[in-house]
Amino acid sequence: MAFYGLFETYRNGEEYLAAPMGLLGITTRVDVRTVIVQGPDAAVLFELETTPAADWQKPRSGEIVEVRSAVDGRPFEAVFSRDH
Repeated sequence: MAFYGLFETYRNGEEYLAAPMGLLGITTRVDVRTVIVQGPDAAVLFELETTPAADWQKPRSGEIVEVRSAVDGRPFEAVFSRDH
């Protein structure tokens, strides 16, 4: 199995399972919003709340047109370091 993500790519199941275990240490809540299945493929859409985190949102004409995440990356360093 292979995982291609925003921060890392994992080439096998062992690598993939090790990273989420580290992420659990800074996760305060996971809410599964929906599961989509189409033939042999599936997608899980969820909200992951970690601490600390924030976003900057830019509204225009009553709609949000841009969102930038701002997080203290130190808690993620151990999870996504090359030495894990």
